[in-house]
Amino acid sequence: MERLLENSTHRIYPIIISFTNTTVFKEESGMHTVTIQGMSCQHCVASVTKALQALPGVSRVDVDLSAGRANYAGEVSPAVVKEAITAIGFTVLDVK
Repeated sequence: MERLLENSTHRIYPIIISFTNTTVFKEESGMHTVTIQGMSCQHCVASVTKALQALPGVSRVDVDLSAGRANYAGEVSPAVVKEAITAIGFTVLDVK
């Protein structure tokens, strides 16, 4: 239940702030995006993150469940990325 805090000159309203576990990466060379079909939970996010982090040359990974995408930094062949993700049971729609 929200309560309004009040003193003689100001009203203070509560602010609700929510955070997601999405990391924002700056645009930089070597950043790639994979569009993935079939992720439905945080376990899926963890599985995709682990699969991408295991690839030699991948330095950072961020998987966005709601968007169905994974961003990663590194120079890895799109075919290798697709193979790693399909091997754990997901469908790769696109690698950019």
